[in-house]
Amino acid sequence: MQTIALLAHLACFKGIWGPHLIIVPTSVLLNWDLEFKKWLPSFKVMSYYGSQKERREKRVGWTKPNTFHVCVTSYKLVIQDYRAFRSKKVVLSHPRRGSQYQELQVSTVATSP
Repeated sequence: MQTIALLAHLACFKGIWGPHLIIVPTSVLLNWDLEFKKWLPSFKVMSYYGSQKERREKRVGWTKPNTFHVCVTSYKLVIQDYRAFRSKKVVLSHPRRGSQYQELQVSTVATSP
């Protein structure tokens, strides 16, 4: 909820509509989509999950302005598709869950060329 409120504040008061990347555990991916629809329905939210082919299709044209405001995906998919995410700003959900291994993976995504 705090993240959604922050994104609403950035959009309404600072004019920063995104795109934003939110990385969450796979188990809560759909919950985030529902929460955005409930609390911030004007935002275009892309839930980035599915088969490799489905994810490739979602990436087509996603660098164009106003394609989406928020992309919500899982830690696992960011690691698998790290090249697609390397230039995105990252918001991590549930960082307390992060093990040393998980932190290393996220660090790898953030610093990959």
